Amino acid sequence: MRLGLTILTMRAAGLATLLGLTAAAQQLHGADDLPTLHDIMWVWATPNLAKPGPHTLDTFAQASAGQRAELLGTPHVIMAGSGLPQEYEQADRLTAEVASHPRLVWEIAPDGGAMKPPFAYDQTVARLARLAQKYPQIEGVLLDDLTSVGIDQGFRPEHLKRLRQQLTEQCPQVKLWGVLYSMNFDRQNVQQYVEQLDAISLWVWHAEHLADLEKHVAHCEATFPGKPIVLGLYLRDYGSNRPMPQALMELQCETARRLAHAGRVRGIVFLTIDNDPPIAHWTADWIRRVGAEPLGKPAPTTGVLSAHGSRAEEPWTTPSTYDPNVYLVVDDHWIAEQSGMERVIITATPLERALITPDYPVSQMECAWGNVIREKDGLFRMWYFTMGMGMTGGGPHEMAAAGVWGRGDDFSFHSRGKGDVRDVNVTLGRYAESKGGVEWTKPSLGLIEYDGNQMNNVILDGERAAKQTDAALTNFDGYTVLRDDAEPDPAKRYKMLAHWESVHFWDNHKVSGSLARPAARMEAYARARGKYITYSPDGIHWTQPLTRIEFPDGGGDRFLVVRDHRNQQWWGYSRSEGHGGAALATSKDLINWSPPVPEPSLRASSTNLPAIESMIPFNYGNQDLGFAIGMDKAKGILNTYLVSHHDGRPWQWVDARKPVLPQGKPASYHATGAVPLHNEPFIVGDKLFVYFNAFAYQKEPRCPEGIRSIGLATIRRDGFVGLKAGEKGGHFVTKPIRVTGSKLFVNVEQRGPGGSVSVGLARPDRTPIAGFGADEAIPLTTDGVRCAVAWRGKDDVSTLASQEIVLNVHLAKGVVLYAFGFVE
Repeated sequence: MRLGLTILTMRAAGLATLLGLTAAAQQLHGADDLPTLHDIMWVWATPNLAKPGPHTLDTFAQASAGQRAELLGTPHVIMAGSGLPQEYEQADRLTAEVASHPRLVWEIAPDGGAMKPPFAYDQTVARLARLAQKYPQIEGVLLDDLTSVGIDQGFRPEHLKRLRQQLTEQCPQVKLWGVLYSMNFDRQNVQQYVEQLDAISLWVWHAEHLADLEKHVAHCEATFPGKPIVLGLYLRDYGSNRPMPQALMELQCETARRLAHAGRVRGIVFLTIDNDPPIAHWTADWIRRVGAEPLGKPAPTTGVLSAHGSRAEEPWTTPSTYDPNVYLVVDDHWIAEQSGMERVIITATPLERALITPDYPVSQMECAWGNVIREKDGLFRMWYFTMGMGMTGGGPHEMAAAGVWGRGDDFSFHSRGKGDVRDVNVTLGRYAESKGGVEWTKPSLGLIEYDGNQMNNVILDGERAAKQTDAALTNFDGYTVLRDDAEPDPAKRYKMLAHWESVHFWDNHKVSGSLARPAARMEAYARARGKYITYSPDGIHWTQPLTRIEFPDGGGDRFLVVRDHRNQQWWGYSRSEGHGGAALATSKDLINWSPPVPEPSLRASSTNLPAIESMIPFNYGNQDLGFAIGMDKAKGILNTYLVSHHDGRPWQWVDARKPVLPQGKPASYHATGAVPLHNEPFIVGDKLFVYFNAFAYQKEPRCPEGIRSIGLATIRRDGFVGLKAGEKGGHFVTKPIRVTGSKLFVNVEQRGPGGSVSVGLARPDRTPIAGFGADEAIPLTTDGVRCAVAWRGKDDVSTLASQEIVLNVHLAKGVVLYAFGFVE
């Protein structure tokens, strides 16, 4: 917006169209159609900045008025910039260029074009009336900077009243709008100006104040009741003279969308006079995505696929680590004999930067135990929670001890400042999503208000649980969201399991300040503390009450659930063994659980760290793997080690001394360790994606992204452990395996020149199979995760289908084999 005076006029029918909507719906769509969000969208054009030639969104600021509307996808145009030309012929020419648009608005200035006394509009209004008669698309004029520059230059309410009278006399169809900045709400006598307007054009100059956008609208509603509001959205942060952060662009767009559907704003205007291609493209895409929504009937979410529950019936799926045709070499389970080989543990490689970081690193931790689901269409979806750490960053116990939630019988909220939160907001369930698994967005869902703002990615707080349990439950931990494809009720497709308790459970303990709470309340907190489940049709809307599950572990707050696909059941982990070891429970229905079974080999004493923090099991190939977490709590160190399991046998360490997810460099976001999220790794091309909670507990050097975040590490597909040939090459023979596909593959890495692998097939008694023997094998010299094995003249093993065979594998020096198996 330029610094000057702009007036928006609208003919009476146009005012009803834009503000009342019903007339517009009938004119544009027919009496039976509803107006859409698109019908109330405008672009702010600046003809004085236009340059010849075709333009794209990358050169949006130089585009003509009509091109701007076309590029952004808005139907209506505000002709601003220098405003209505002083010469009628030029005004006529510019109007003709956009006459195809259903509604037009002209910015006007006083006669002579300067904002200065006597603020006369005689010639301007006469010119406007003549133009509006020729172009009925013109619906009005707008007073730009009315509450800032206009007042500063001496513009008075009586000038505005005179202008309004002239419009009524010469073109009564034209109505008067004026710009009101939120930063000018408290300006002296501003109400006297706004009272003269037909509608308010509301703008937020400083992007840092966009979190309060809905509050600004509410202020206008309360101060100027009945006055229609048109919301202006900047594509640049002009208050700080910087590009508009995408998160804030999304915030203001989603807020405007929600307010428009609620009938609280009657128009949306998009404005920029600078080129910012990423924001321009994002905005155009947003308009395209939401524009068709009938007003009053928003889609459940924006940027979030809301009907995931129906996807279980889709005919295709993404690759899974569970594949009974894949054989790993993490241990000797499938190896009958070997020579010249050594087993190598591969370390996953974390990305340089965290994926999800705290919005407020001091007062918030943004990594608490969550999980990722990859939908059948490939969309990655993440559920995680943030923990409010309070104004000082000391955490919930510090807030309690400081009296933030009162003492004794007083449970009211006594905030010390920004960062302190209500007891039901200590932990917040949040949501993020990604198309490729690397770049993540936090969609503005508009579901739960937090810190005065509802446009956030929060999907759950403790409010509903507190109401259900008379405040006996306020917050949750050990938080996992599952998609249950076997669930017959689509309203329960997604299931959330967590440990719930009251933040006040610790109030009478020294750690929380010994607050002298009533004994009856403390007993109620203790009774309610435990594991609960709730349901959702889409993973976003969690409106069903909590249902308690009986997980027989003593009530520990570390809790996670993972699907065991091979056995069609669920694994559950909690600290039934304390920090001394690991134990898993199982369930078929997530309600009834077996007692946790301790794993005798998985003891903390086996590692070089004093405790076991947790264990995340998952299916891989035809067996199970797990991430067992070694912990030194005093030092804040957490290392992830690989464990292995085959049906009928106990879990075993693959290597209890070498972590697959070790600590990062000093000051990195994972400087003191990493703990994988509650899900299996994901196959993405030739790699595995391992999402993890990142810890940076070191005091110096501090990590700028906070002490906890969420990261991603990658590793070769099947590549946690390999068998590597020594200096003279290597050889191994498998135990009998059954042929289950038409092709035999190996996952092999050629380290150094001259590498090769050859595979001969034999009967279980080691008799070579004609046509597939070792002497007929064609050496593989390529590097790949699914290299087809071939013999002279053939690579198809269909003739051996369902037969038991053994593999006789020879590897040249330096070659590493990670897996073998069958594919169709």
